[in-house]
Amino acid sequence: MIFLWGLGENPINFAIMWYVYIVNKNSKYYTGITTNLKNRLRQHGNSLLLYHETFKDKFQAAKREKEIKGWSKYKKEILIAKFNRVSLS
Repeated sequence: MIFLWGLGENPINFAIMWYVYIVNKNSKYYTGITTNLKNRLRQHGNSLLLYHETFKDKFQAAKREKEIKGWSKYKKEILIAKFNRVSLS
């Protein structure tokens, strides 16, 4: 969290949001974390955003990223389907 002091006595709180995301690149799932989702997707190049969620701190985002990375492809597909409200066939 970043605090900037304004003219008054109270700090201005600019909370940095952390994102956990899954992209599809070359028919493979890539899971990562970032504070700038738009920029990170640009860095991934030719990839499709399939899923994302937000966290207030890096620790929680990294914990979730590690959890998702340990999942099977099928379990990730269920998460993605629920996020996008699409049924698996």
